[in-house]
Order: sequence, then structure tokens, then C-alpha cells
Amino acid sequence: MVLSAESTAARMARIGKALLFDTPLLTLDEMLARVDAVTQDEVAELAREFYAPDSLSAAAIAPSEDRFRSALAPVSEALAAA
Repeated sequence: MVLSAESTAARMARIGKALLFDTPLLTLDEMLARVDAVTQDEVAELAREFYAPDSLSAAAIAPSEDRFRSALAPVSEALAAA
């Protein structure tokens, strides 16, 4: 993250985004502090929200529907059965 923020293009992109989206322009130390402040529980909660089995959908193009459904079953039995 530190190395990717050092180039002139990256710095200008960050400044441009801050201006366009009316967000504060954070220093590198502030960005690192925010990343470090994220807890494992917060990441797990977001994963549960975004990847809830009841909100997933699946599609495939393959010669075998059974193979697709068997690969999908560990992810969501409801999707495999649909």
C-alpha cells in the first residue's frame, strides 16, 4: 500500500478522488491507521452480509449440469437444488 501510494500518478489520483467525492485527503499515516484499525470481526461481519448464502446466485456454461450442481452444493444447497 505504501509503495503504490508514492508514484506521482497515484498521488494525483488520490487528490482528484478526494476533490471529486468531497472526502478528506488523508495522509499516508492516516490511511495506514485506518487499515490497521479494521478488526477481524468487522471483516467477518461484512463477509456474512455480502456473501450470505440466501443472497447468492450462480450461472455456468458447461457440458454437464450435474457437475456444476455438485460443485455448487458446498457453497449453497439451495442454489444447487434450484
